Parts: sequence; structure tokens; C-alpha cells
Amino acid sequence: PAPLFDINRADKLTIDGRFSGSGSYLRFYNTNTGGSTFRFINDATYDTIKYCAVDGMRVSSTSGIIEIAGTSGTTGNDNIIISNCTLKDASGGTLQNAIVSNGSTTAGKYNDNIKILNNEIIDVYRDAQVCSAVMLLGGSTDFTISGNSIYQTATRTPASATYWFLIYVNTSRANNITVSNNYIGGTAASCGGTAWTVNGNQSNAMYLIRFQTAGTTTASNVDGNTLSNIYFTSNPATSGASYFSGILVESGLVNVGSNTGNTVGSGTGTGNITLYYKGTTDNIINRGIVHAGTGNILNNTIGSITVDGTNNRTIRLECIYYTGSPSANININNNTVG
Repeated sequence: PAPLFDINRADKLTIDGRFSGSGSYLRFYNTNTGGSTFRFINDATYDTIKYCAVDGMRVSSTSGIIEIAGTSGTTGNDNIIISNCTLKDASGGTLQNAIVSNGSTTAGKYNDNIKILNNEIIDVYRDAQVCSAVMLLGGSTDFTISGNSIYQTATRTPASATYWFLIYVNTSRANNITVSNNYIGGTAASCGGTAWTVNGNQSNAMYLIRFQTAGTTTASNVDGNTLSNIYFTSNPATSGASYFSGILVESGLVNVGSNTGNTVGSGTGTGNITLYYKGTTDNIINRGIVHAGTGNILNNTIGSITVDGTNNRTIRLECIYYTGSPSANININNNTVG
């Protein structure tokens, strides 16, 4: 099925939901699980969606309710801005991914210079799937993901193992990615309200910001993000596996906190993030910041994390974990743990 709005080869289109410069009066609502609410495709450039409500039910591991797709043209989809919008599930329990870029992998045709700014991304959840608020795949590079609030308004109790990779980068073409000043957690904007709660008896996992694969040409930066107000429950199935990570860099040139430190949990109090484990699986791993590529880990705060539950086997909390090449030039300085 086609998207609700297909922005195909269109340039310099602005959709602004304000009236007389204020408010948010336009709502775009798609209950078709087979199509996005908005799709940019075939060299769509200099387009903007701002101050709009965007609801959708797209069911796909490589697409979202806003999709920045590939191209049959010459340059890719470039210089797109998505700002000050609310993106949420149109029905309750089917929003797998909110914003996905999956562009052409041909050099010169990547999706680039795209800004995702100051949005509220709400209720990303589909049972038994990997769920993301922002996902970069294929030919996606030079993105700014900044000032967004990602939260869950209802307690989730998955019937099958469910995984949240909330800001997720998985392409070696991803260079110069800025992930800054975002809030992940809670039931309201800016990690507000009660805790983002996951209950149940399944082998769930949460990686809040994940660079599974990233480029090494130009550094990406993860700065000033707040990851807090979370109550996460899992019944792990695999010994020695990681079920919770705040910031996870598995490859690529990525600096974590070089400009402004990130906060995983809080610098004060206890239980800002609670990890509740069931079952009898041994050697369960939790990590605040993980780095297996190149770059720096500077100025970050990891604290107020409580490990709880009925599992009485080994449960590990490793606040900063580096595993990379012995010859890598990496600085781990000025971080606060506890």
C-alpha cells in the first residue's frame, strides 16, 4: 500500500501546522499498517514538516510512520527537516518504528543533511519486535537528532521478547551523526511523569542509544542526552548477554560526551533506573556506556541505577565498559559514576 503522503521528487515543500505562527493544528492519521504516513523518496530535497501531529501504524522492520526512502534519481533525499512534531501510534500497540531513513547505498545518492529536532516520539511499541524512535539504515549520513523527547505513556507487558533500540544507527555509511540533548524515558516529555515501565515475564532488552555500525571517516557525537526514569523488567534467556545499555557503540568513530556529558540515570538519589530481573539465568549484563569502536568517553554521569528482582544469580552492572583494539587512541576522562 502507498503512503498517506508520498513526497516524491518534491523540493522545497513545507508543511507547517501552526496558525498565525503558533500552535499545532494539523494532524495526519494513517491506520494502514502497510504504508507510512509520510514518505520522502526519489531526490526529495529541502522539505520540512513542522508543528504537526503524525500518527501511524506502519508495520515493518525497515520503515516507519515517517520514511526517508531510496531514490531512482541522482542525489538522494537531502536537507529534510522534521521538527516540533508529535509522532505516535494511531491505535495502541503497533507502532514499531517512528522515523526511519533507509536510503540508496550508492555513493552520491545517500540521504544526508537531515535534521530531526525537538519532536515528541510517543509509545513506540510492538510486541515481539525491535522497536525504534529513530533508525538510520542503508545510505544515511550527516544527520542531526537533537532535542527530542522519547517516552511511553502506558505500561508495557510484552507477550513475547521485545527489544527497544530507541535511537538506532546501523550502517557503515553513517558519518557525522549528531545525537544531542534528547530525553529518553518517563511517561511525558523531558523524561517527566512516572517511569517508562516494562513488566511481564519475557526476555526483553533495552538499548537506549545504539550505534551498531557506524562510519569511521568523520566522527559522530553523542552529547548532552538524558536517559532516565525507567523501570525495566526482563526474564533473560541467555547467559552472558546484555539486556540493558544506556549508550552502546559497537563500531565506528563515535565520541560520547566530548562536547557535553550524557546522563544515564541520575547523579543523585537511587532507583532513577530500576532493572528488575526474573528467572534463573546466570551472568546477566547491564551497562551504562559501552564502547567497542574509536572515539572518547568524557564528562558523563552514570548513577542512581538499582538492580532488583527475584533472580539470585550473577547480575552485572558495568557503568563504563570499553572493549576495542589495544592500539585505539581513546580517552576515558572526567566521568562521574555513582
